Amino acid sequence: MLLKKRIFLIVFLVTVIFSFSSDYTFKMGLGDYFLITGYNGSDNYISGQYTENDEFFIRSDGSFKDYDFLNSGDTIKLRFSDDITEDSTVLFFDHYAENNEMNLDYMLDIINGAQKFVYVSCYDIDNKGIINALVNASSRGIDVKVVVEASNRNNYTDFKFPKSGIKVIYDMNSALMHDKFIIVDGYCIMTGSTNFTENGLKKNSNNTLIIFSNVIAQYYMDEFSEQFYDLNFGKKFTQNTGISTVKLKTGDFDVYFTPEDDFRSEIVDLIDNAVSNINVMIFTFTDQEIADALIRAENRGVKVRTIMETYQASSQWSVYNSIKNEFDVVLDKNPDTFHYKTMIIDNEIIITGSFNFTNAAQEKNDENALVIHSSKIAESYNNEFEKLYKNYTENKK
Repeated sequence: MLLKKRIFLIVFLVTVIFSFSSDYTFKMGLGDYFLITGYNGSDNYISGQYTENDEFFIRSDGSFKDYDFLNSGDTIKLRFSDDITEDSTVLFFDHYAENNEMNLDYMLDIINGAQKFVYVSCYDIDNKGIINALVNASSRGIDVKVVVEASNRNNYTDFKFPKSGIKVIYDMNSALMHDKFIIVDGYCIMTGSTNFTENGLKKNSNNTLIIFSNVIAQYYMDEFSEQFYDLNFGKKFTQNTGISTVKLKTGDFDVYFTPEDDFRSEIVDLIDNAVSNINVMIFTFTDQEIADALIRAENRGVKVRTIMETYQASSQWSVYNSIKNEFDVVLDKNPDTFHYKTMIIDNEIIITGSFNFTNAAQEKNDENALVIHSSKIAESYNNEFEKLYKNYTENKK
């Protein structure tokens, strides 16, 4: 029901062209957008705004805000109405799960509803639905830009995208460009563990968060700009994000990008302050510092349970052998890939994103991650954890 409501709301829009001096007030709900052509108000700034080609564009995230600014002598008053009941939704993908197609359709509806721009930063992309949605968006005049890990270039990124007017940048980093996010119109972000591939969206165990927030979108737009325009990847860019908590209706969100932000220390600190339980779902786990923090938590009475990807657990660098006898560790049984990078702490705090628990994720790769304080979102993740945990423990060979 929530998904259908959001899809319905985003069809509303406002387009404005000014031809004489006056005062204007516009009320905007979720998905409404405001466009000025011939824009010259360069001192104005609103999170999530688009100001290219002498245009000013902003799309409402459905939260209450007031903005006043000048353009060519006109006083513009934008009034964002508080008309969204929940500003984030988590989607879970699993091996040919029934909800995979519905989840992908929701993502495609948001891309297809773009009015001005779609920016993608991803480790890999080959899902036909997303490819076609981006190509179709570009064909109707939407500004589509893509950043991709160089080792995963393919016929879509080399040929189909450029032929369709989509500019593609490959990373300039010997380490991985491992980000996984899509920004639509500066009002919506899609991010999580999911690569935008056939495997990622149909076979692998993954999660994607859909977040409506101009402020959070701006954090991701700034990161995208560093990559696409400045060609700053990995250690080439060392200034941290300047993290501040973004308060949404569904919870409080902190945004991190590595290697510039010290996300590993944040994870360890959250584990060290846990008081009741920690549930972990992880693809690659080689960071002993995080492993030691989980052992400390278990030893002081916190219930720690972990689902690890089976193949990755067998690697020589995995912490599996050092933790398997310290707390409850279960190996996944997805015939493809268990791809989560998630931790749920005290039924309240969620860690998720592209960040595997590895030294490379902190020190070398381009990664994006979130820390979310929300009992409601934590409940969704815990429900998925319990479902998978039960499946993997009841079906041991």
